[in-house]
Amino acid sequence: GHDTFFMWSDMAYSFAEANVRVNRIANALDKIGVKQGDHVGIMMDNHPDYLACLGAFSRMGVVGVLLNPGVRGDVLEHALEAGEVGRLIVAENHLEGVLEVVDKDRLIVTGPGSQHDGVESLEDLVSTTSDTLAAHLPRNPGRPEDLALLMFTSGTTGLPKAARISNRRWFMAGTASAAAAGLNPDDTVYCTLPLYHATGLLLGAGGALVS
Repeated sequence: GHDTFFMWSDMAYSFAEANVRVNRIANALDKIGVKQGDHVGIMMDNHPDYLACLGAFSRMGVVGVLLNPGVRGDVLEHALEAGEVGRLIVAENHLEGVLEVVDKDRLIVTGPGSQHDGVESLEDLVSTTSDTLAAHLPRNPGRPEDLALLMFTSGTTGLPKAARISNRRWFMAGTASAAAAGLNPDDTVYCTLPLYHATGLLLGAGGALVS
């Protein structure tokens, strides 16, 4: 529980700390009506909360829709529609561009100073939740074949297309990455790629997690 799960900037986060954060985010999403099978978007740069949100999605059986934080306008509208996104968790530094195409009541903002009129704040929601997962929520309900993530192509020949990533595919990608690199629990993976990208998340973070 107190072993290091991931490092960010000059901070190390233990598995126990990450587990509490995941539970609190899951409880916060549950409180605003997010349920198993819903599609929740995430739009932020690499950050500990990126992984914590994905952990919360997995714990609830929610499908994570991973969005390039640089997209705006028609491309963003297309991705939200193609991903069937209900709620969208967006970092404060990307909020202004997102508000041009997304209604405030669909948004949850996170990050320093994330207080905006009419927009739910992740920190406000999390501050009133428990460290343990709500008793009525099923624990990790997803099956191997169930959809876990939607990740978008770069759209070099048109609008981005959603790639469907099942729980099995994510696990197998991480396992293959760990095996190919010969990773063990004493190793640290330095991930320089964005987590909305398959290589960064499935192989980089995924390989570190399963090792």
